[in-house]
Amino acid sequence: MRPSSQIEAKCWLCPMTFRTRRQLKNHLAAAPHKRLSVICVWCPEEKSYRRMVDLKEHVMAHHRSKIELMPYSFLSENNGFWMANYPETYAKVILPSNENSQEAMKARIEVLEFLNRVDNTNRKKEEWTLGWKCPKEMVKGTQEEEVESEKPNGSYSPTRPTIYEGLALQQLTLGLGDSTAIFKLDLGVSIRFYMIHLNDSVLRDQKMLDALIRRMTALVNTKYAGSHTFSVSIDGKLKSIVAPVVARKLSIKEEYIMDIKTSGELFPGKQTKAATNQLSPLKTPSTSDIILEDDSDNEEPEILEEPTSQKKGRKTTEKEEERYEQEEIKRKEEEHKKRETQKQEEEVRLKEKQEQEEIKRKEEEHKKQETRKQEEEVRLKEAEQKRKEKQEQEEIKRKEEEHKKQETRKQEEEVRLKEAEQKRKEKQEQEEIRQKEEERKKQEKQKQEEEVRLKEAEQKRREKHKQDEEIRMKEEELRRQEEAETKRLAGETRSNEAELMRLQEGENLQSEQFYTASERADKLLRRGGMPLFPAGRREWEKEEIVTLITIPAEVKWPPKNWKNMTPEQRYFNWEYASIALELNTGKQLQFSKEELLLKYHFLALPGTKTPQSTEGNTMTVKSRYYLYQAIANIIKSKTDDPTTLQLLDMIEASSSKRDTSTDIILNKIDAVGVQLRLGEDQ
Repeated sequence: MRPSSQIEAKCWLCPMTFRTRRQLKNHLAAAPHKRLSVICVWCPEEKSYRRMVDLKEHVMAHHRSKIELMPYSFLSENNGFWMANYPETYAKVILPSNENSQEAMKARIEVLEFLNRVDNTNRKKEEWTLGWKCPKEMVKGTQEEEVESEKPNGSYSPTRPTIYEGLALQQLTLGLGDSTAIFKLDLGVSIRFYMIHLNDSVLRDQKMLDALIRRMTALVNTKYAGSHTFSVSIDGKLKSIVAPVVARKLSIKEEYIMDIKTSGELFPGKQTKAATNQLSPLKTPSTSDIILEDDSDNEEPEILEEPTSQKKGRKTTEKEEERYEQEEIKRKEEEHKKRETQKQEEEVRLKEKQEQEEIKRKEEEHKKQETRKQEEEVRLKEAEQKRKEKQEQEEIKRKEEEHKKQETRKQEEEVRLKEAEQKRKEKQEQEEIRQKEEERKKQEKQKQEEEVRLKEAEQKRREKHKQDEEIRMKEEELRRQEEAETKRLAGETRSNEAELMRLQEGENLQSEQFYTASERADKLLRRGGMPLFPAGRREWEKEEIVTLITIPAEVKWPPKNWKNMTPEQRYFNWEYASIALELNTGKQLQFSKEELLLKYHFLALPGTKTPQSTEGNTMTVKSRYYLYQAIANIIKSKTDDPTTLQLLDMIEASSSKRDTSTDIILNKIDAVGVQLRLGEDQ
């Protein structure tokens, strides 16, 4: 067997090679490989841990209630194979636990439940089951070699296989003062049973009690005849070997084991059969030996005595033969048991002696390995020291050569730099001379260009002055023509106004003769008499029935969807339309906002917010309002008394001087038949 220090383990994922399998395991568990990671089967989502020891710390901290229900070796490094993310890598460096063992089956069950509970796992159920079927290959070296290389002595270890690892639980009884377990050890050529007496304190430890109950539940299909006697107690070295195995198989502590006894029968089944074969059946008495008794009084006692004595003699002989045979059988059985006991004890002694020799041999081998290891370490240290000294000398020599080369390169660099500096200065001087020459030429060229530009600018200025003078003269001529046209239009306007007054006077005369007072008042209110009183508001009901203007933009009245507008929005549209109409006349805005809205009073929509008048024109607004109401009342009252007619004559006479700039819009409104609105406050 090679020591672990001589094992060469090569990583199949990278070119690195290691002297021990432990170094290889540490390499595979660390970054960048991380190929010995295992998952926690009890977390709500998938969590992986670098090695089994990290998972054990996590489980003891967060899932203690879960692990207490699992087998003793559930979190062993060997059982980690069934929870490994990379089972093929795991099996190459760590021997998996037996797939039929309780801890392995529990691990597979917990993994499958975890996969059913968690959906977004990195591996599917088919990948896990396929990984469990991977070949269990091992790298150079065995698990035992690594364990033995780490043990300082050859003492007993529960992980080391012995013949008592074959102990199988047959029966388990729990009760105060009577807690026992019976194990069967099948060695092939012989069978022995062991009875283990447990301390009553095991029933007070809930964890141990749960483990024993689980063992009892697993014995449902196990049949035990229960016909053995346990008379031999084991102790000493043999007990120290058997007790840990029994404690591990029962998942309890060794301190709860009081006594271990073994049966005296090595071949319990065969002995019964042999004893049965040695017994011979009793002889059947013949009919000649049977004496019939007669009830007659004439029988003679002498005749009856002889046959009776003969019969008793024969019966005594047969009983003696039978007792002799039974004693012989019992003696043979005792001799056989004695021989078997001696043989078994001899086998145990031989096995103990072999184990001691094996332990001693392993200790000597371990010492030799340690000695070789120390010698190898000393040799390696000496070789390392020599290598370091040689490396230091080579490093010093290399540094000296490097220093010389650097000095040489430095000197060459200085010479090269001086030459380059000299060339650079010469080139710079030539460049400066060239630049000065170019600058001089550039300045001369700019001077010439500036002179040409000034001449061109002067020429353009003169031409522009000439053009401006011509434009000014043309504008003066146009202005004179416009003034003449304005005077002509003013004369025509005055003549038109005189004609209009004459016509209105004629109309007034006709109105006095043909129209009622209500009709005359309606006509006044439709046209208005600004600035004396505004035109009347209209009964607006539809949308966009009148086109107010078309240039610069088309404005129709009333606006679209005006009935869904708020009073403020209606007021804003009224103000906008008034400004647009006033600007369309070609005049500047000469009125205040209140006067402008009063001029276009006929555009106000029903429910429009009332304009706020300033304090300065309150009296003017009131006078217009009262006159407006007076005319509206004449329309509504339909009276023709002299006072009303006189008032209408005065208003019609004053209306001859009214503002006629809104007549075009009012004509359009009257053309579509929009009536006056007299019911709302004006």
